[in-house]
Amino acid sequence: MLLPAGEALRAVHAEGTPAAFAGDRFHPSVAGTHLAALVITGALTRRSTEGLSLIRPILDLPDFVAARLERAADQANRQRGIP
Repeated sequence: MLLPAGEALRAVHAEGTPAAFAGDRFHPSVAGTHLAALVITGALTRRSTEGLSLIRPILDLPDFVAARLERAADQANRQRGIP
């Protein structure tokens, strides 16, 4: 099973969501790694990830960034036909 974590990372980076990539601009940052985990979680559970980061705050991500990462994960999964 291929999951669209890379597509989600590129989408948030393109729109300027803070710190999707580490300083080398190749590897994901902590926020980018969280985004990849959201993509995987959404795909495996076949559920939206909306609100997951607020239930148990992750790594001091601001709420607005966490919410954007959740939307990006869900959008990337939907584009691949994953509900």
